[in-house]
Amino acid sequence: MNAVVKTAPAVDAVSGADAPLAFWFDGKGKTVAVNANQAAERIFPAATGTRRRPNGGFGWIHCNIDSPLLSALHHGGQLDALVFDNLNEADTRPLCIPHNEGLLLNLRGRAIILIDDESDLVAIRLWITKNGIITTWRRPTKAMAELLAELGRGQCPHSVGDFVARLSLRLVDTIEPMVDDLVEGVDDLEIEVVDGSQKLMRRELSEVRRQAIDLRRFLYPQRDALSTFLIERLPYVHEADRAKLHGAHDSLTRFIEELEVTRERCAVLHDELIDNRSERMNKQILLLSVVSALFLPASLFAGLLGMNVTGIPLNDHPWAFAAICGMMLALIAGEIILFRWLKII
Repeated sequence: MNAVVKTAPAVDAVSGADAPLAFWFDGKGKTVAVNANQAAERIFPAATGTRRRPNGGFGWIHCNIDSPLLSALHHGGQLDALVFDNLNEADTRPLCIPHNEGLLLNLRGRAIILIDDESDLVAIRLWITKNGIITTWRRPTKAMAELLAELGRGQCPHSVGDFVARLSLRLVDTIEPMVDDLVEGVDDLEIEVVDGSQKLMRRELSEVRRQAIDLRRFLYPQRDALSTFLIERLPYVHEADRAKLHGAHDSLTRFIEELEVTRERCAVLHDELIDNRSERMNKQILLLSVVSALFLPASLFAGLLGMNVTGIPLNDHPWAFAAICGMMLALIAGEIILFRWLKII
């Protein structure tokens, strides 16, 4: 069997076409693109009446959740209700559920096209059996596009476990830049706090915290799903595949820990912003209080001399105004000296 994978189907998957992709792997590092019906016959030999399948080979079908192929497989008896509902579900969290002789595995990875009002992590659903894999998508992921590109270069998985391990590592690799961007974003905010440039920082800080919460909400169950997959000890998952899956699991654990630290750093920055804001307000209030205190005696003195009653001192002396102004300036200067001695200013 020769590796005759073409790049055109991969382009269809990335661009959002509904046409399913189907491949058959010989288990020795080579693959051939087939139609969906041929792949279904090899993945479900008992349901389709196929008596024999190539030794060591497995099939793969990749389609949109709205593809008629899923309904055809469900009505044909290849997919029961639980598997069909999971593969056809529009929005799902990461999970791993052993079912009959197969396993349902839902994972998340970064979308190729980012949409503002939706999460950047999108679901990919897998139904895994010893004979092959069915994957479904609603929005295409970067990990699947990279996996299809690998097939185009002749880098093909050797087993079902190898396929799942490669896909899991690809999904983790696409998540890592998102976590790194959040960490770098907090670093930049900390530099702004140190430099005293805190313009619009509360909005940026809230956005970083929101993204960290959104990522953490999916990474926790994704790590648990991979843990369950490893615990199952499936016969078609070899030790080399388990090592790769452990690597993906460890990376997710590290991402979760970094997100926890990022959230704590954001909380510390938020408290520091509030403290700095309170400190600035206190300084402004102190300045207003000092100014008021400086002019309060002078205002009282001027008010007394401005009363329209008889007996105002120095009322008939031409130098009285200059003398009174001098007294007021001396009084203010004395107050300034007193405040500085009391370390108020």
